[in-house]
Amino acid sequence: MKHLILHLGQLSSELDSASFSSCNLENLRKENSLNPIEESLKRIDEKDLFPYRVSSYLTTEKYESIIIFKEGLGWDQVIRLSVYLRLLPDDNWISKTPIIICSDNVPNPIYDKDLANLKDIQNFLNIPGVFYKSFFALFGKGENDEGNTDYGINKFLKTINKDFDTKAIIITSENLANDRHSITNHWGAVKLALNAGYGLDEIDYTFPPTLYFNYLIKKYSIKTEPNTIKTNFNSLLKRNKVLLIDDQSDKGWHASLAKMFEPGEVDVADDFEMVNQFGNLKDVSSYDLIFLDLRLPKIQKKEIEYDNGINLLKRIKDSYPQVPIIVFTASNKSWTRETVRNFGADGMYVKESPEYAGDQTYSKENFINFEKSVRETLEKYKVLRPYWEAIQKILKDQTFLSIPEKGSSNFKSRIEERLMMFYGLLKRGFEQTEYNERQFHFSDYELAFMTLWSVLNEISEANFIKSQPNITIQDSAGNLLSNHPGGQPITYNQNHFKWEIIGQSDTYVEYAYSTFIDTNTRHHVTNTSGRYYKLNHERKSCFLFENNQFHIVSPIKTNTNYENTLFLQIAFLIERKANLSISSNKSNFQHNLVRLNEARNHLYLTHGSDISSGFYNQTEKAKRVNHSIKPNGDIKELFELISFLLTGKENGVDIN
Repeated sequence: MKHLILHLGQLSSELDSASFSSCNLENLRKENSLNPIEESLKRIDEKDLFPYRVSSYLTTEKYESIIIFKEGLGWDQVIRLSVYLRLLPDDNWISKTPIIICSDNVPNPIYDKDLANLKDIQNFLNIPGVFYKSFFALFGKGENDEGNTDYGINKFLKTINKDFDTKAIIITSENLANDRHSITNHWGAVKLALNAGYGLDEIDYTFPPTLYFNYLIKKYSIKTEPNTIKTNFNSLLKRNKVLLIDDQSDKGWHASLAKMFEPGEVDVADDFEMVNQFGNLKDVSSYDLIFLDLRLPKIQKKEIEYDNGINLLKRIKDSYPQVPIIVFTASNKSWTRETVRNFGADGMYVKESPEYAGDQTYSKENFINFEKSVRETLEKYKVLRPYWEAIQKILKDQTFLSIPEKGSSNFKSRIEERLMMFYGLLKRGFEQTEYNERQFHFSDYELAFMTLWSVLNEISEANFIKSQPNITIQDSAGNLLSNHPGGQPITYNQNHFKWEIIGQSDTYVEYAYSTFIDTNTRHHVTNTSGRYYKLNHERKSCFLFENNQFHIVSPIKTNTNYENTLFLQIAFLIERKANLSISSNKSNFQHNLVRLNEARNHLYLTHGSDISSGFYNQTEKAKRVNHSIKPNGDIKELFELISFLLTGKENGVDIN
């Protein structure tokens, strides 16, 4: 079997062509045109460009050994080439072939200055499978064991163990041209795909073929084949669109995410592409999820300036709070997580660093955290986004905008404010810890429900006009009375108003006043001071709730304190208000209103209406067990009721 000689320039014609093949490296070293992989190598570590070309150039023909002539090459070049070849994948014939550096001297760290470029190769003097031999030791002739003339190299190869332990090689990242962030980007993107079950062939991207990455793959036996079980998030998408904002998306991040969201679309942008020339943020509302790299370059153009992902995170979340954002970062500092959360990020994924290449437990757990973060975020916004969009629909609805204001009442502003508070509490409900709910007896969902319920107060106040009653009191002779016998005016309770729907003549409640009348003589009775007794008020309304039904009755009844019973006020609006009463579902809305009122009566911090004495016998913890407030239950029904009251339209919240 032949030996392969790698050399520069002319090779001695004395070498037997039957025993040796040669490869002139001159052209490979001087090649100027670069393919995409070589372009990548030049950006990451240009020193690996030459070794990569050599390994790619060598044919699949197997040789007994590879001999590298030192002549014409610096020690840093020849050692890097030999170690690079040694660390090729196991399925490459070169990885199992002895590599011999032909030189009359061995490298000397004191005198050979070019060895300073090998800071990343820690044990270059004793790399398993790499040998230093003189020209005479390799090509000098002598007798072999059979008594035949043979080259010295053949005798030498019979004395060595060819089971090379490449894991004994020690390579660090010190010599890489770029920083830790760039290294982590290349490593982390591919590891993300591998942990998700996708092989390198499936994502159409691989680790850069640098000496350092080849070392990591081989030393830690990184498997690059696909798994049968693969992670896919597409079923959680409603718009089938994901956005990756990262100036290094081509380092494998786009390729990896595209597989995990397949067949959904993963768009790519850098920070500058997110704004136009006037600095306006592009509309991102069409995306289910945004992945945002935290470390973005500072870009200046005209009047726009961005220096990192935090600025962009803040701008997106301020304008589009309904779009979830998961931040990508190479930093695992605790305050980084706190910072991005503070600016609205819904999650943070720490890109896996090659520092953890040997810790498969960390690698898997880091991916599990990524998968959990993505799933929980998408599940959360599957509920939150429809609520946000429904709120925006309410605030833009012409019926809502036409709500009349009473003086400086600011109904619309207060309703908008409370809807924002509701959304924030609803969002916080997804983020609430089990510990807080269990230990401190509160639920953000319940707070969201109560905030939403408070909107009903605003709706009632905005829809009813309250006027003072006209008093017509007569004495026994039929004379109208306006003053007491002593001359002082007769007054009445200032809190008793006539309630009418604004713009309509429908009366919800009114009061009739009279003085006290003796049941025997039917005469008004005066006290010893010559004053009539305090006026009596009689509450009157045609609206009743009896036997779980709402009724318009005649004659009028007087047995309910309607002014303090919010759910009856709202039910009357549904029954009588012109743009609401025509709804075919008004009975459903009224039925839900009654049940929601009962739910409210059982919530903590409220006394509700028509509650029983048993309310005061229960702890808050016990009451919560009996009734659970959830976004897809009571909260949804109450929100849809409020939307109906504000717009006159039956707008459902699609959270399925």
